[in-house]
Parts: sequence; C-alpha cells; structure tokens
Amino acid sequence: MICTFLLAWRPFLDPINCLHDWWWVMLVPLAAFIAVIYKAIRMPNLRKLPSEAAVLAVQIVLGMIGLAIVIHVIAETATHSAL
Repeated sequence: MICTFLLAWRPFLDPINCLHDWWWVMLVPLAAFIAVIYKAIRMPNLRKLPSEAAVLAVQIVLGMIGLAIVIHVIAETATHSAL
C-alpha cells in the first residue's frame, strides 16, 4: 500500500497533504537550523554558539511573524478599500 503511494507521488508536483495544516510549526526548527549553521560559520570562537544561535532563531521567528502581520494588513486593506 505504501509502495504504491510513494511510486505515484511526484515531488514538487503533488505535495504531501499531511502537513498542510501544521506548516507553521516547521518554522521553528528551520529557524534553529539556519541560526546554528550561520553562527557556526561566522563565529571565530564557538563557546557562545548555543546562546547566540538561540537569539538569532528567536529573531528570525519574530521577524517572520512581523512580516506575516504586515502582509496580512496590506492584503486586508487592499481588498477592502474602494478604488
């Protein structure tokens, strides 16, 4: 059963439907991985890596939330304004 499902699945053309309602949860690990990799490349001394990566991950998540709010406000204003 699973084999036939995987054979019929075409990446990028047929998205997997199991995570469509929970896509926003994946933002936190994505931000954490990006923060750790970025800080590991940029820092000369890795002693402060966990704390600085955590701060950067929180900044990324808060920035994405802020951008989502701004885009939502612009979209709502554009759709409800009489032009």
